[in-house]
Amino acid sequence: MMVEGPAFLKSKVIICKKPKHLVTNLEQVNVHTAVVNTTLWQRFSSFSKLVRVVAYCRRWLRIRKGLSSRPSSEALERQEIEDAIKVCIKKCQEEGFRKELEELRKHGIIDKKKKSLKTLNIFLDSEGVIRVGGRLEMSSLSFNEKHPILILKESYLSGLLIADAHQKTLHGGPQLMITYLRSKYWIVGARSLIRKYYRGCVTCTRYSNRSTSQLMGQLPSARVTPDKPFLVSGVD
Repeated sequence: MMVEGPAFLKSKVIICKKPKHLVTNLEQVNVHTAVVNTTLWQRFSSFSKLVRVVAYCRRWLRIRKGLSSRPSSEALERQEIEDAIKVCIKKCQEEGFRKELEELRKHGIIDKKKKSLKTLNIFLDSEGVIRVGGRLEMSSLSFNEKHPILILKESYLSGLLIADAHQKTLHGGPQLMITYLRSKYWIVGARSLIRKYYRGCVTCTRYSNRSTSQLMGQLPSARVTPDKPFLVSGVD
């Protein structure tokens, strides 16, 4: 049969009949997928690297549009870095304070029910950045110190800022990091985040632990028993 094939192939008329019922049993399989939204911040491990990449991308776009003739590989200027920081800040606030931004743009104030932000007296500056108000308007401090930029606690950018502050303060403690950050930024609930990061720093944990003291032996009787001066002498 394997050589000649089935017998109906030799007949002059071949009638092919389709099966009346073709039943296929398919096993139902449930597949679960997890959607992970990777933001711009999560691609970088340091704040300085994030700012530099954004600054170079902005320069490249300006060159493509014919707005700049500077080489794309030239060192960044201070103004380019500051503009890149503002772009990152605005993007972070649009993701974390979307409703607050709409309320500030329409009414100039936010809902009174939001107690955590109401006490900060937030407002929009001339560049559309949310800043914290206060009572230091008449002081001689800089504008950033009087009105720091508001950053959401849960944002990935807040972690980058805390890590950058820890490096800039040479592995400073929590209070030093808070003082450094609040000269420009106001991270909601920053103290708990800073303490958590400080406890997780291997270098700080290694050098902040107290050294164990040696358990000394018993003192000799001549040193603990009252007697005449210089009756017993010793050499160290």
